[in-house]
Amino acid sequence: MPESFVPSKAPEHRAWSRTLADEVIRSALPGGAEVPRVRREELLRGVPSDEPAVFAARLMVAVRGDSEEAVERMLGAGRGPYRGAPSGATMALDAAVAEARILLGDAAGALGHANELRERALYTGDALWNARSAGLLAAASALNGMIGRAEAALIAGEAVSRRSGWQAEDADPFGLLAETVIGIVTSDKERLARTIARIDDATTRRPSLRALRDLARAVHLLDTGEDHRAMALTVRISQALSASGVPRIARQAAVQMQAQIFLRRGEPLTALRALDGIDLTPGHLPCASTTRALALLQLGDHRRVLAETRDCVRRRRTHNLLVLPTTLLVRAVAQLRLGRHEAALHSAGDAFGLAAASTRAGRLALIPRGDLADLLDLVTESAPEFGTEVAELRRLAGPVPATEVSSAPRLFGQLSARERAVADHLDDAQPLAGIAGALNLSIHTVKTHTKAIYRKLGVASREEAIDLLARIGYFES
Repeated sequence: MPESFVPSKAPEHRAWSRTLADEVIRSALPGGAEVPRVRREELLRGVPSDEPAVFAARLMVAVRGDSEEAVERMLGAGRGPYRGAPSGATMALDAAVAEARILLGDAAGALGHANELRERALYTGDALWNARSAGLLAAASALNGMIGRAEAALIAGEAVSRRSGWQAEDADPFGLLAETVIGIVTSDKERLARTIARIDDATTRRPSLRALRDLARAVHLLDTGEDHRAMALTVRISQALSASGVPRIARQAAVQMQAQIFLRRGEPLTALRALDGIDLTPGHLPCASTTRALALLQLGDHRRVLAETRDCVRRRRTHNLLVLPTTLLVRAVAQLRLGRHEAALHSAGDAFGLAAASTRAGRLALIPRGDLADLLDLVTESAPEFGTEVAELRRLAGPVPATEVSSAPRLFGQLSARERAVADHLDDAQPLAGIAGALNLSIHTVKTHTKAIYRKLGVASREEAIDLLARIGYFES
């Protein structure tokens, strides 16, 4: 059991719990009225029940309240009281657990329950659960990088809605999540804009969708080159200012978007600082390790790229498949730069085998273009069977953007510890003799280190070095 079920001995309490649980479950179905927050919280605070429908409703309330701790406590190690449960209660349980897994970033776990819910809904022929299961299956599939399957589930759900005559405002929240993910992954700006408009309409009846709407808006702003507005919106989301009850997974996604904006600006060290304190979700969705690895790759610290993503590879069976192809490509570039060509080919091949289509163009642009081009050249030469995948990645990567850091200094990979110590003082308002005194070194040694820094950074003067180091956030680290 995922929770210690203690049945209430008071018949009136059990009847009250059943009535309120039914309201909560029906509110999640097309046309269902939103249950007031106060009443939802009453159910969550009530005595835990051994009745499947009540447990499912309490879990749904915890999910809608974005109470990750309560969700994790209720899920525990089990799956809920399925045995002997009526079909309606069993479907409610599957739906509740799938929602909970999505909230916790466990897209693979969500997919398993979404599949079971879909099978039961089709078997019973219940139109409401048919539509609900299609939306959850679409969301779980999209979050796992299974875009074709997500599209098919969305089409099936829309067909049920048309036959049943439901209105547009009855759109399933998880169907809207699937539409958002598909629009982002496929870089379809028009589709994403249409989805944002639909979510905006739906927030009138489901205020909890505001966080999804704001995240989608932030991505759309990034895709249209409005980085400053996107940054402002992601800051509001990460601080839970854009909407009440912003889930932790949404806040973490917003922080990672901030880090990606810094990477687009060529500020990898600032990106790493933005990610401080971001914990990994069970299924690495979103995957902070991959974003950190992209920053380290821009800095040329290839060994740390591999160390940062080592757990991603170890958890390959449970790692989110929407992100993993990018993770493997980043590792392949690092392995190539370290001279491990065979390992690089294996990592790139694994990325292609998983799903090159889920490797979003926006993330590819964060990989130094020269590094990516060299990797693809190696694959073309050594593994021509991946010709189609290589051509697609070259198309997705596109031209080098103005903010690309293909010529960024490989600070951690090239500067020695003494050179970094000298570099730390370059922006001080003191001559080299003053730096020598501060570091207890001879002026000759400081001059030698300074010349080495200029050579490795590809600059000709102290002013140029300061400008370059400031641009990547070196002096702020």
